[in-house]
Formats: sequence, structure tokens, C-alpha cells
Amino acid sequence: MKKLLLLSAFVLVSVFTIAQSDAESDSLYSLSLEELLNVTITTASKQEESITDAAAIVSVITQKEIEAYGAISLAELLDRTTNTYFSSGYTYRDNMLSIRGNVSANSNTNVLILIDGRPFRESLFNGLNASVYASFPLERIDRIEIIRGPGSILYGTCALTGVVNIITKSLDKTSPLSASFRYGSFNTLQGTLAAGKKIGKLELTAGANFWNTDGWEYKTVGEPLTFQNPMTGESMTINPNADSLDLYKKNFGLNVGAKVGNLKVSLNYLQSEQANMGAEAFWLNFLNSPGIDYNTEFSANIKRLMLDVGYEKQFSKNWQTTFNLTANTLDLNRKYDAFPNYNDNGNSLDNLLEVTNYIKPFENASLIVGGLINWQT
Repeated sequence: MKKLLLLSAFVLVSVFTIAQSDAESDSLYSLSLEELLNVTITTASKQEESITDAAAIVSVITQKEIEAYGAISLAELLDRTTNTYFSSGYTYRDNMLSIRGNVSANSNTNVLILIDGRPFRESLFNGLNASVYASFPLERIDRIEIIRGPGSILYGTCALTGVVNIITKSLDKTSPLSASFRYGSFNTLQGTLAAGKKIGKLELTAGANFWNTDGWEYKTVGEPLTFQNPMTGESMTINPNADSLDLYKKNFGLNVGAKVGNLKVSLNYLQSEQANMGAEAFWLNFLNSPGIDYNTEFSANIKRLMLDVGYEKQFSKNWQTTFNLTANTLDLNRKYDAFPNYNDNGNSLDNLLEVTNYIKPFENASLIVGGLINWQT
């Protein structure tokens, strides 16, 4: 059994930092009480407004708070927020963010993830978000806006109990180059890299996150089981072996953004491979069957990709239109190592073409009119 180090893998100090962001001037900690009440958000109504005017219950996790938490993943950040907590299903760990106590069976079907306001969906399970929560580069996050309550009227599928909008840093809030390295218990290793550069009119930002862990050891101790053989009527006793399983994780996340004038392109690739027990603990050598090694885990490899191309056009002072083409893909591979011929693979492709008009017919009133075409495979 591995020994637990006194230093937790989740409370670590970066070994080095090449550069630090100068965005502290924008921190909420430097604002007055009046300014705090006028913090602007964009998720509640798809347009910028004061948090006190928003017709929703909103929590905001700022960049300063992200740095202070010292979290290793997005899941750890969101788990600290009021009325939200994480749970795991029998097949995927840390896959379900619960808002206001609502929990689905095994997929996060009632919470919608947005990245810079664009939906990050998959239609195979309608909420296989483990790779998002585990792998998204925290160095690229400017703030996180969490809407607690229904948001489907604005965002559609999955926004039943809440919306989480991950807003990434613009170029002016991104360091030219920054990196960090961490090591801790359970052979946990994490490295992050973020950068930003302007080339002529082109603004580029990027960030990557890599972390692996052997995971904590899940150990079972079997008790003798006595039952009657239905064929012979004889009494039989089985002595299951005590066994253990390392719940490892291997994660990689990439966020890339490009902007030229009113044209924006963003790419997000998030992958998480993790060991799980599965619906049944087949890795437990219960019957000592000859020729079959059950002491292997069920594993899932989840790959999510999002590509968004957006264009913004200001027709007049009171009329603005945005055009977005968003593609989301899922590639899932599940397997039991004990059964070489077993595989349970799946994939999906979701394409969304959306046009949204923001109109202000008169002061203190706004109108949002839009349409979309969505096709899925």
C-alpha cells in the first residue's frame, strides 16, 4: 500500500513561475463596496449587465480567488461554490456537478457548460463532462459565472438547473509566457503553460494543462459467502480474495483563442482517462476463475473537442448581431482490461449555427431575437 505524504497533492506550491499576470489591478479586491455591487456579468441575459440587475442568482469566481484556492482542477473550484457540489457515478468520477441538490444518475444532464458563452455539449450521454472538470487549464480562466436556476430559455438543452460559464482571459490579461509545475501525494504530477502574443492585428492566447496521478487505493475485503447450489442442493462456501484498485487519472487540456477585429476563433480540447469500478466490480477476483485475471480495472477515456467561429457586427448604436458556428465532438472508449475483446466505444458530433440580435428599442429595455440550426450525429 502506498504511504500518504504529509503534503497533500491538492495543497501545493508551484516550483517556478516564468511570469505572472498583471491583472490584479482588475481584481474585485481592489474595488469599493459600491463598485462591487456594480460588477458586470454576461451569462444571466446573454449581454453585459450589473450583477445586481441580473434576473438570476449568480455566483462569480474571480481570477484572484482561483489563485488563492490553489485548486488543481475546475472540479475543485466549483465544489467550493454555494449550493454546488460534486458527485461521481459508478462509471465516471467527478462527472456530475449538482446545483441546488439536483443529481442525475450518471451523466451531468441538467447543468450546461459554456466556454465564453458558447455551449459545450455532447449528445451521446448529454452530459459526459468529466474531462471538462478535470482538464480545463485554470491559468486561462478570467472568471467563472454560475447561474443557479433554470437557463434553458436562453441556452437550451442541459440548462435545466444551472449554467456554468467559463470566461477566458483576453490578451491584455494574459502574460507573454507563464508556467508552473507541481508534485505531490500518490505520484501526482501537474504542469501548466499559458501564453499570449499580438502579431499585427492578430491576437493569440493559449494555455495547456497536464496532470497525472496514480490515485488513491480502493481496497475491498471479501467476507465468506455460503449458499445452496440450486442444481445439487449442496451447501457451498466462497471465500473472495481481498483486493485493491488504484483509481488513477490521466488528464490533458488545451485552450487556444485567436481574434482579428470582430472575428473570433476558439479551440478547446479536453481529455481524461480514469479508472473506475464500473456498474459491477469485475476487477474483484471473486470466484477465482482459472485463466481469467479479474484484478484489473474498468477504465474510461473521454475526449471532448470544441471549435467555435464567431463574428460580431454592430449595425447601429442600438442593434448588434453575432454569428456563431460551433462544433462539439465526443470520443469515448471504455474497456475492461480483463476481457481483451470487450469494448464499449461511442462518439457524437454536434454542429450549431446560431444568429443572435441584441436590440435596445429604448433606454432600460432590451430585446434578444435569434435563430439556430442544430444537427447531430
